[in-house]
Amino acid sequence: MSRMIQTKYGYETREQAAADARLEKWLANKKRINQRKRRSDNERRILFEKNK
Repeated sequence: MSRMIQTKYGYETREQAAADARLEKWLANKKRINQRKRRSDNERRILFEKNK
């Protein structure tokens, strides 16, 4: 039987806690990448005017 540990999501096995940690790191990285890709309003306006 696996031991349960207390996490911010409640009691989980160590494997579940590790999986949650990997998922949270992946989501944070994805959010950081998307913020870098996001264009400012001024850049959108310039592109819109250029393509018009």
